[in-house]
Amino acid sequence: MKSSTLQDVARVAKVSTATVSRTLSNPGIVSESTRRRVAEAVEITGYRINRAARNLRTQRAHSVLVLLPDLANPFFSTILEGISRTLSQRGYSMLIASTLQVHDGGERLIDYLDDARADGMIILDGGLDAQVMAMLETAPQAGRILAIHARPGERPGPLGIAEIGDIDRMIAKIEIYQSEIAAIRIGAPVTMTADALTAPLDGTVARIGLQIRRQTLLEDDPAANTDGRVVEVTVTLAPASSRRASGLTNLQVRAKIGVADR
Repeated sequence: MKSSTLQDVARVAKVSTATVSRTLSNPGIVSESTRRRVAEAVEITGYRINRAARNLRTQRAHSVLVLLPDLANPFFSTILEGISRTLSQRGYSMLIASTLQVHDGGERLIDYLDDARADGMIILDGGLDAQVMAMLETAPQAGRILAIHARPGERPGPLGIAEIGDIDRMIAKIEIYQSEIAAIRIGAPVTMTADALTAPLDGTVARIGLQIRRQTLLEDDPAANTDGRVVEVTVTLAPASSRRASGLTNLQVRAKIGVADR
């Protein structure tokens, strides 16, 4: 029996093979309708992603390591089910390990990331030694812990245990007034400035939102419109700009987007 190919999926979904590839590898950059069409085509054709080839190409394992203090404790079963479901929706698998073997040091945890067996970690053990947590916080990985909200012995609050971000692939969220969104195009060049930057950041428009909502960012000018309606535009930073912005998560920027003559 012949296995389905990427071309088969593209033909059924009535999109290009490049669009299918982008949808399967990074669904966040395509529209909801495209994701739905590709997902239906995958189901119809029975296409299966060659994960080994994809991991080699993207240098990612597409898996997340979940650390538990007790693998036999049924308390974690519901939590694991929710984590697994959420990861699966994003094309990731779940690895599970016990923290009992790593309380004396974090080297084994770091090995999972350095050996490309996992792209990140979810730690469900509040008893890990502070030294181990500090080692994880400064681990030289793309999926980096940006903030820790619960320390050993503390009960996690509504913010969870930690915030983790992929600082190797920085993006910017730009709010565009609804009256100007028609001029914005995917792939348009973007230049971003901020008081904290010594030089502008460069990027391209990767996604244009489908909803109009109230603006969340306000200008310093007291006469500025504070109740404008905007569309969120996602900008992918160029590699050099992404490296420069890697330590500036949540920085507020001013963006200038190149548009074609109307």
